[in-house]
Amino acid sequence: MVGKLNGIFGLLFLCLLSLTFLNSCDECYECDVYPDPYVNVRFIKNSELEQVKKDIENVVEQLAVERKKEADLANDAPLEQEQTIKASIDSLNAVKVRLEKKRNHLQSGRVKIDSLFGDYDSSLKIVSDTASIHQFPLSMHDTSSSFKIYLGGHPNVETLTVNYKTELVVENNRVFVKANSIEDQPITSFDSASVDNGGDDRKITNETTIYLYY
Repeated sequence: MVGKLNGIFGLLFLCLLSLTFLNSCDECYECDVYPDPYVNVRFIKNSELEQVKKDIENVVEQLAVERKKEADLANDAPLEQEQTIKASIDSLNAVKVRLEKKRNHLQSGRVKIDSLFGDYDSSLKIVSDTASIHQFPLSMHDTSSSFKIYLGGHPNVETLTVNYKTELVVENNRVFVKANSIEDQPITSFDSASVDNGGDDRKITNETTIYLYY
């Protein structure tokens, strides 16, 4: 309750400060009121990624075996035997390249969000269909934002709750809300989560990335 009251008073204060600077603005977008804070979110399909890594290790081991066979071939070995080993090596190399591309794609976190719903906004727009990092807008009226996430190709509806602190900042006649002190462990239905704030003790949300593994 106290947090919500603080949020209400903070919003009123923001409005008053905004009106103070309104006379110096020619257009709405020039009124120096910054948009709501956001947090960066990256999705990692960890189970598939780990399997691909194991598959790459297996292929590398098979390649080592075939290359040893090739090295051990006698000078007078039948041409057919040499061609068979070479074909096997070429095939394994092709598989390795394909698996490495898949691994890199999974590590990039490029996924499509079908839809995103927030507890303070029934439907949130996603700017890009597919991206490595998505920006989730945070409520400036509270110190917590919850989301329902519908990922493309993922059968489950996942949830994420982010806790943080907000503060009003005035710089160079600009009034905006900053969100900081984001919690290191968000609440989520994903298999696991980790938070990277770039080593900044302030833990500014706009500079923080949440990794969600599934």
